[in-house]
Amino acid sequence: MKISELRTSLWGYRKGDVCEYVAELDEQFSARLTERETLLRETADSLRSELAKKEEELAQLRETCERLRRENGRLARAAAAELPRARTQAGADAPREARPVRQAAPGSEGNLSLFEAGDDAERGFAWKKAD
Repeated sequence: MKISELRTSLWGYRKGDVCEYVAELDEQFSARLTERETLLRETADSLRSELAKKEEELAQLRETCERLRRENGRLARAAAAELPRARTQAGADAPREARPVRQAAPGSEGNLSLFEAGDDAERGFAWKKAD
C-alpha cells in the first residue's frame, strides 16, 4: 500500500488504512533488517575463520623463526669454536715470505703492488710499496 492509496474520511485518514500501511512498512523494514543481519553474520563468521587461519599461520611462522634463531646461534657458536683451529691451520699453510701476486699497472702512481701476506694468520692480501 502506498500513502496515496490511503482513504480519507471526514476528519482525516481512516484509522484501519493507516494501521495497515504502518504494518506493511514494518514488515518491509523487518525483512530488509533481517537480510542485512544475515549478511553481516555471514561476513563476521567468514572473517573470524580467516582470522583463525592467519593466527595459526603466524604461530607457525613464529615457531620457525625461533627454531632458525636457535640454529643460527648454534652455528655461530660452532664457527667461533672452529675459528682458532682454522687460523692455526691457515698459518701453517701460509708461505714464510710474502710473494708478489700482481704488480700494479705500469705508470701507476706510487708503484703499489699486491702481495700475499704470508705471516698473516688469515692469509689476507695487503698493498705494499714496491721497491
